[in-house]
Amino acid sequence: MLNELTALLRGRRYRTAVEKQFQDDVETVLKAAGRPYEREYPLSSGPIDFWLPDTGYGIECKIKGSPSSILQQLIRYAGEEPVSGLLLLTSRRQHSWPQATLGSKPFGIIWTGGTF
Repeated sequence: MLNELTALLRGRRYRTAVEKQFQDDVETVLKAAGRPYEREYPLSSGPIDFWLPDTGYGIECKIKGSPSSILQQLIRYAGEEPVSGLLLLTSRRQHSWPQATLGSKPFGIIWTGGTF
């Protein structure tokens, strides 16, 4: 599933100056692909930007924040029972980490190439 989501979302142009626009662009891609999703899905540790209920995957979009705070947020999400995997879309190269899992759950990162 992670490879499928990565293929769907990688290589697109996203507006990354404002996080809401970034999320709107991700939503456009998900809609065009016919992927069911919920936006700002409430997990007990906080809302995740996109929840794909048919897969249990969450997608988080980031344009700012320290790498450590974002990693901690993603670790909290990965600890949630309904989450089976996570994908981070980020405009900042420093938000990249080498791990392929968070806890025991699949995790991927797409760097969008920055603001335009």
